[in-house]
Amino acid sequence: MKAIAVHLGIDSQTLFRIKEYRGTCFSTDYHYHSEFQLNHIVQGSGRRIIGDSIENFACGDITLVGSDMPHVWQSQAAAAAPLPAAHSRAVYFSPTRLIEYFAPFSAGKEVENWLMKMRQAAVFHGQTRDRLAFLLRKLHEEQSLAQAFVFLEIMRTMIGSDEYTLLNSQPVAVRPDSYDNQRIRTLTRFVGEHFREPLSVEEAASTVSLNKHAFCRFFKARMGKTFTQYVNEIRISHACRLLRENDWNIEVVAFDCGFNNLSHFNRHFKRLTGVTPKTFRDRLRAARLAVIS
Repeated sequence: MKAIAVHLGIDSQTLFRIKEYRGTCFSTDYHYHSEFQLNHIVQGSGRRIIGDSIENFACGDITLVGSDMPHVWQSQAAAAAPLPAAHSRAVYFSPTRLIEYFAPFSAGKEVENWLMKMRQAAVFHGQTRDRLAFLLRKLHEEQSLAQAFVFLEIMRTMIGSDEYTLLNSQPVAVRPDSYDNQRIRTLTRFVGEHFREPLSVEEAASTVSLNKHAFCRFFKARMGKTFTQYVNEIRISHACRLLRENDWNIEVVAFDCGFNNLSHFNRHFKRLTGVTPKTFRDRLRAARLAVIS
């Protein structure tokens, strides 16, 4: 089974990204990505493949998947049902970004050594599993600064624990399709340089020498989302950074991110973050005041 590369679009300014899945079953392509993934099975059962490890999983399973480690969760045939029978919560983080974050601190080397050890993938058990399940739920409930503190507590819990089992005796190397990866790198660089401008699918397709139909299929398969969705996520990520770092008028922020219509910007911002730009900024200010006081 050949693993495909998936690019999550986590930029250099983002420490982590969360994802919650609810559906009738777990069914994705066998894939890998450069980010680590901590995954909690809230509901569901089946078989998981991570590198050379093939095991059954069930409700409560918490697994850490290393960077570039091929993996997939597949529900049992009987588990697929008309009603949602699959529920998971995950957090993704870049090992490079994490090392950069902790480098100024005395724990920096400990974090780097831990990442090297855990790149094989591991399953947690005991009190650590229970604690991580609680923290992952809390991570998905919190916003802004409080969410960042929960993520750091997740890292502290994992690094300080010996309640885990490594799933592979040594790292499993993947052989990525270099041409496809080169196309994705070209596209992500193109969006990163031009997201402030109007971007069309046709223009993006031409940068990697594909027609529109082939490009749409290629991009969705590799990125797990449409090109338009990806561009909007990059724009909103930039907007969050501007709202954190500047006191610009929200309309100015919208235009700097490539949105020519304020209501269009507000709608996409709320869809991706769960709050309006104004509420996002107000919560940041409140969190900063709470820290100061």
